[in-house]
Amino acid sequence: MDFEEMDFEYEPTLLTCTDEDGNEVVFEQIDLITYKDGNDYALISPYDPNGALELMPQNTIIVCVNTIDDEAVMIPIDDDALYHELQNIFEERLNELYDFED
Repeated sequence: MDFEEMDFEYEPTLLTCTDEDGNEVVFEQIDLITYKDGNDYALISPYDPNGALELMPQNTIIVCVNTIDDEAVMIPIDDDALYHELQNIFEERLNELYDFED
C-alpha cells in the first residue's frame, strides 16, 4: 500500500473555554509539554471545523494548563522571557515533526 493510499483520520484535541462574557471559545491543542518549572504548557490555536490549521505565530497561543477542582484551566503567560523560551521550544518540536518551508 502506498503512503498516498493510506487513510489517516485526524482527531484534534479540542479545548473549550468560557470567556469573561460567558461565550464558549474552542481551541485546538497543537502540542503539550511539561516545562522545567513542573508546569504543563500547551500550544493552542482557535479551532475552525471547516478550515485547515494554520501554524502561524499570529494564530497560536501558549498557555499554562492547570487542573483546579478536576477541571482544566488555561492560564495566560505574563512573563515575556518565559513565553519566548516556550515559543522556541514549541517551534523546535514542530520543525522536528513537520517539514516546514521558509
